Amino acid sequence: MKNINVKTIVSILFSIFSLLITSKESHATHGAAAYMTFKAVPDTSGFSYHVYLTYYTDPIGGVDRPSLTVNMGDTNIQLNRINGLIAPGDSIPGGEITPYGFKKSIYSGIHTYNDLAPFRVISFTDPNRVADIVNMTTSVNVQLYIEDTLFMLDPSIYGYNEPPIFTYDNLVDIALLYEPYYFNFNFFDIDGDSLSFKLVEPLQQTGSSVPGYIFPEDVMAGPDNQFSLNELTGEISWNAPQATGLYLISILLTEYRNQVKLATYQFDFLIKVILGPNSVTDVFNNTEEIEAYPNPFSDYIEIFTNLNQTKDLNAYLYDSSGKLVHQSSHNVQSGKTNTRISVPDQIPAGYYILKLKSSSENKLHQIRVVKQ
Repeated sequence: MKNINVKTIVSILFSIFSLLITSKESHATHGAAAYMTFKAVPDTSGFSYHVYLTYYTDPIGGVDRPSLTVNMGDTNIQLNRINGLIAPGDSIPGGEITPYGFKKSIYSGIHTYNDLAPFRVISFTDPNRVADIVNMTTSVNVQLYIEDTLFMLDPSIYGYNEPPIFTYDNLVDIALLYEPYYFNFNFFDIDGDSLSFKLVEPLQQTGSSVPGYIFPEDVMAGPDNQFSLNELTGEISWNAPQATGLYLISILLTEYRNQVKLATYQFDFLIKVILGPNSVTDVFNNTEEIEAYPNPFSDYIEIFTNLNQTKDLNAYLYDSSGKLVHQSSHNVQSGKTNTRISVPDQIPAGYYILKLKSSSENKLHQIRVVKQ
């Protein structure tokens, strides 16, 4: 028998493992965002509910499914897609592609409970999220999970409930780099119930957040990166995104009637930050110079500049995860000048991004530096 060295065996095993992973991902639906609601179906029991799931997926590389499974708290039920055109030979609509390239599918079904329990947790799980979400770890390998809580109140006292609906029906939106961003679903409750909104961490299963999640303002954190959600109106305000990419947001919507909690809905929303017409990426024009040394550095970074005019520059140092570890402000004179940025000793060795931003202009310059 011919001898096979250890390196060859490891290479073969790695190839098999990679093939299995690729096969798993190619047969998964890569979920981008999801929102699920339910409404009571008037009947003699008061225990029947119509369930709706709005689901945005990446249509490239994933498996499209005409039906999905939802856990109703006592059993699983199947929801069928109800939006889009019906292709020849199919019996269920095919969904629709949104302007931003994601596929929007709306699924629907009815479930009847056997009794009037105090509450039910209704949940939806899918194996994979879309890849390359900026504010979490290895998103494509993390399952998408959302859950609602239905408080089963006596309909003879509280009536039948209609869920909140958003008049701006979009779970994926676009923001521009360095530009203020505002978004509101404009939720409307036909019953006149009160609504409240809260930013929460996205889930991978009940009670467990997705790994490595940080809120958008913590990616390239700094005074120019402020993210908030109005708890009364649901308006998202972001002033302003500092890095391009996909950002995952999860919102907990709570519905009240006469100060009695009717339901909670936790849903995922995706923001894609792109370069805009004003996203200039350099503090300096073509006739100006910049250089950072020493690189690698130890306790300081010297910035050499040759500017046409005096500028106030803010310096931000970010680690490889996007966390702001140091910042300082400098008045840099025109002409050839050296500016020293002192770096605290407690900052560990590794790769960093030094970002210089002009105080008077919406422009920046980034340099990759190494702490030794």
